[in-house]
Amino acid sequence: SYVLQYIMLVQNVVFILSSTFNSPRFSVSNNSCSGCSVSPLLFNIFIESAIKQFKEKTKGVKVNGRQIHSIIFADDIALVAENERDLSNMMTNLSIVLIQVQLKINAEKTKILIVDKRGIEMQRTISLNGTPIEEVKSFCYLGNHITQDNKYTTEIKRRIALAKQAFTKKQNLLTSRHLSIKIRKYFIKTYVWSVALYGSES
Repeated sequence: SYVLQYIMLVQNVVFILSSTFNSPRFSVSNNSCSGCSVSPLLFNIFIESAIKQFKEKTKGVKVNGRQIHSIIFADDIALVAENERDLSNMMTNLSIVLIQVQLKINAEKTKILIVDKRGIEMQRTISLNGTPIEEVKSFCYLGNHITQDNKYTTEIKRRIALAKQAFTKKQNLLTSRHLSIKIRKYFIKTYVWSVALYGSES
């Protein structure tokens, strides 16, 4: 057996490259089935290729000496820019490289969040392929609530409320006198603390 390294797709013509085997090119006419185990692998290969090209054309922002262009989890992509012009250019460049691998940005689901600790509100007008992008004052990304002032007050309150809800749902179990305190503490860490502290390490 061999470890699959690359699957190249150009206009529905595929060839496979691995450490021990290079296949001849062959045509494909069907997409992978929904739920197919190879789908996530194919998506990761395609998106990684596109993002690599995208990073070569963008500035991003410098954080602790490192240049940060984007934050990516699966198909959730957050672009990071210093100003309106850079962000507009980044969105255009990302759209171009994604189209090359037959992917497309959903402009209606795309949002812009301007983070400014000074609290100065400034309206920006950014569009993607002629579609205006909505500007929001807060946004939930990967389970964390991000606000314009970049403060965590809202997120902390939300986490406390979610932890209370989690405790209430399991209250009979967590307060059961049939379980030792040690076991109940374990369950509290599992069901309550995990909710309250979600995302705190990052």
